[in-house]
Amino acid sequence: MPDFMHYINHTSDFLSFLKEELAGETLNFVSTSASTNGITKAEALRKLANKVARCYEHGSSLLGSSPDAWNAYRAFCVCYVGFYVLSVQYKLDQLDL
Repeated sequence: MPDFMHYINHTSDFLSFLKEELAGETLNFVSTSASTNGITKAEALRKLANKVARCYEHGSSLLGSSPDAWNAYRAFCVCYVGFYVLSVQYKLDQLDL
């Protein structure tokens, strides 16, 4: 269960970083992590991305024996990321991906 909560929280931290950085905000997970650990924001963002991926993978492996649960988890994750990607306020469209 903790991985599911970490996935939600860290995905939010990861996907809202661009908006916060463009606004000059420094009280966010990535900036604080970079400062605390003596690394660049890019390194902190990369570590956070890896943590999000590990949480997703661990959640998938836990639910792998139940196709219905896994499908619900996957659908939630896709929609959760989609919310950020499609919301103009997060400015992810500026990445031109």
